[in-house]
Amino acid sequence: MELNSGYHEFNSKSLMPVYSSGDKTLDLLLEGGFHQDLLYLVYGNLKIITDILLKLLVGSFKKYGFEKKVVFIDGNNRFNPYRVSKLAASYGLSPSKVLNHILIS
Repeated sequence: MELNSGYHEFNSKSLMPVYSSGDKTLDLLLEGGFHQDLLYLVYGNLKIITDILLKLLVGSFKKYGFEKKVVFIDGNNRFNPYRVSKLAASYGLSPSKVLNHILIS
């Protein structure tokens, strides 16, 4: 089995879609945003981090459609379906369709 560094893995995913966080500084740090198929540990103010992740989650459906589902690993029990529904409506998406495409752990 071949072992690769995290940097090598990051570079190998450079052709995958990139999802903007909505925050210019964070996107600059992540070289454009969150890269598909990579796992991120996000640490900081729970309210701000949760809001960024929920906007990213709903925005990905607006930009890329509903072909794939999204996994939201909620270690702090912060997932709010009402907030997701409001965000979906603000993006012109069906709240129930968005919620049906989110897997919560």
